[in-house]
This record gives sequence, structure tokens and C-alpha cells, in this order.
Amino acid sequence: MPDTYLERRAAVYSIVNSLTSIAGIDSVLLLRDGGSVARYGESPLDEPLTLNEHIQGDTGDREVTLFLYCEQTGTLASIPVMVETAKGEFSTVTILNTVLAAGDEAGYLSPIPAGTTLADPPETLDRILTINLSSEFLDAGTAETIELALTAIAQSLSGQIGLDGIRVLVRGEDIIVDGINFSDIIFFKT
Repeated sequence: MPDTYLERRAAVYSIVNSLTSIAGIDSVLLLRDGGSVARYGESPLDEPLTLNEHIQGDTGDREVTLFLYCEQTGTLASIPVMVETAKGEFSTVTILNTVLAAGDEAGYLSPIPAGTTLADPPETLDRILTINLSSEFLDAGTAETIELALTAIAQSLSGQIGLDGIRVLVRGEDIIVDGINFSDIIFFKT
């Protein structure tokens, strides 16, 4: 049996993601010796868990690593950010909403245009997360700034267990700027 909270959480996460990747299985309720398990260490398990859903306590803060543009270096920099969560909320949606809402602070700039939101909830198929953004995303304008914004989103999500990459759309359509289709799958580097 795993000893630490992180090991327990990772073990349950692994079981849930493995089982929910099978067609027809949307959620998993864990049992022990034929009976329900209300808690596993610090983690509540009284409700079924779904793909990419973390287990956690009722409330708390979680650290999310965002990737923002650094003016001094001209590259993306990893910035740890604490996000307040409630039971069952911490997911890829939490990370996406955090990176989309990130502003410009202390020499770091969000490459994602202000006002960009999720047009629809993201969907995962074959370990690829499809993200449908609002039309404000196109305000980034040039192919270079679109690429930087997509890289920031991909890097911010690259630590999510159960994902191999992302595909980004705007209002359900491919992102095409200067004749380049930016809606091809962006695979995470391993």
C-alpha cells in the first residue's frame, strides 16, 4: 500500500484514469472488501471519480505551474501559482481557467489575449485534450503570438496525468493564421 498522501492520490488517480479510458466506463467508485470506502488517507472517496479528476480534501489550495512570457529573456518562464479549490474542482479545467485568466505581472506577460475563455468544456479522447476557446483568442494576431500562446497553454497542462497532448480550436473551428493551421495536435514532450 502507498504510504504518503501523494502516493495514495497517485495510486487512486492511476486506477481511475486507467479504467475510465475503457469505452463505456465514465466513472469509478472504489470499494474495499466489497464495501464502500469513504476516505483513503486524507482523500474523500464517497463519490465516483471521473477521468482526470484529482482526489483531494473538501477545500484547499493547489499549486499550478503556469507558463508566461518573460520580457527579460524572451522565453516562457514557469510560474507557480496557488489556486483555491473545492472538492472535485481541481482538474484540467481549473488549470485552463487559471492560465486563461493570468494577467501581466512583474515582467511576466500572458501571451493569451485578455478576455479569452473556454467556449465549451474541454473533451478528452485517446489521451488528447481538445480545448475550444472563445473568439478573443484570435486577438493574438500574428502566427508568432498564436504559437507562443498555444505553447503556454500546452506547457501549463503538460504535467496532467492521463494526457499526451492538446488540440486547440476557436469556436469549434481550426485556428488558421497566415496560412498555418495551429489546430494540429500539440504533443507533450516526455
